[in-house]
Amino acid sequence: MADKNKSMKIAHITFLTLLSLWLVSCEKSKNQAAIAEQSKQARVTKSERPERDELAATPAELREMMKRAVAIQSLQEREQALQEIVWNAIEIDPDLAQEAFLQMTPGSEEKNQLIQHFAMTLAGENHEAAMQWAAGLKNDQEEALALNSIALVLSENDPVKAAQILLDSGVAGRDLDVAVVQVIQRWADISPTDAAAWVQLFDSGEARQAGLKAIISTWIRADPRGTMSWISSLQRPEIYQDATLGMAETIFDLPKSEQEEMLQIAAPEVRAHFEKLKSSAAAR
Repeated sequence: MADKNKSMKIAHITFLTLLSLWLVSCEKSKNQAAIAEQSKQARVTKSERPERDELAATPAELREMMKRAVAIQSLQEREQALQEIVWNAIEIDPDLAQEAFLQMTPGSEEKNQLIQHFAMTLAGENHEAAMQWAAGLKNDQEEALALNSIALVLSENDPVKAAQILLDSGVAGRDLDVAVVQVIQRWADISPTDAAAWVQLFDSGEARQAGLKAIISTWIRADPRGTMSWISSLQRPEIYQDATLGMAETIFDLPKSEQEEMLQIAAPEVRAHFEKLKSSAAAR
């Protein structure tokens, strides 16, 4: 029991420490505009939250809001009320912000939004501290969600570290797949060959296909012939298959005025995939 209490105390201190970091980081939010724009779906800011009739201004008012919130029967309404308390209490009653956060239901949209926002903002200040906070979250899904968001921030300057975080997150699912593709796209901007080498380590499946397409769609804008040459150099048949399909899909997504130019320098397998995509679209 003593060990459990000690662990809870450490987690609590970590949460409050990171709240302090978050407050400092708010002053620097303009410098992170690019990250915020690309991750708009995954984040919530105070200006984006639903307006309420009146915001609580004192700890006593917030405590009263908390009592009412936990008694709400509707899960969605309760989560929204608790999320609002977390936002309002961060600056004037961090202890209550912690209590409200812990009262929220794992997996709820509102809690996930908070986790993603805290993780991304804190990672911009101190990614090691943000990862420590992520490790203290209640379940594997929440930790993975936070780690995915941290990786997205790190991918701006350190895609190798970001990729390693995703490999270690350990929870497969749509959130991980989305994070992987976003990290790959940013890595491909810096070094497409290194990003491609990482993706080739993936098991066969949608994640590898999506990753290769993300690299190709980024790389082809800067160096079409270099991209085609890389595809032609692939030795493993299954990787070559995924890459040629990714290239065909990328070309298919281009304006028609650009498609013919790309097809002229594409491998026969790419053109074959493209014709299948074209026929399938016409048959719909």
